[in-house]
Amino acid sequence: MKRFMVLGALAGALFLSGCVASSQVTFNVQNTKGQPVSAKVFVDGEMIGDSPAVTKMSNGVWNDPEIRVTKDGFRPYRSGVVKEAKVANVVIGFIIWPAWLWCYGPKKQQYVILEDN
Repeated sequence: MKRFMVLGALAGALFLSGCVASSQVTFNVQNTKGQPVSAKVFVDGEMIGDSPAVTKMSNGVWNDPEIRVTKDGFRPYRSGVVKEAKVANVVIGFIIWPAWLWCYGPKKQQYVILEDN
């Protein structure tokens, strides 16, 4: 009986870590005056849409995507995503350590400020 409880707990923890292996991320773009701007958003060279653009991104610690934002009349923006610790995966990692491989991913809201040319 004890063995089944341990296996059930491990299976549950593995299931929960799989559920939080990726995050839905929204890219919001503004000009220097704080007004929203509709700009093209690229992740690792692939266009995901006009801002506010939404995409799924991995929480893997090895994942470091490049973000590029372009709009006519503004300087192009290029950077990485802002990341944060994923608390659920950190906690689950104490039960199943591989969950720690997905414990540092992008924040759900990414903000980009475009400067005028």
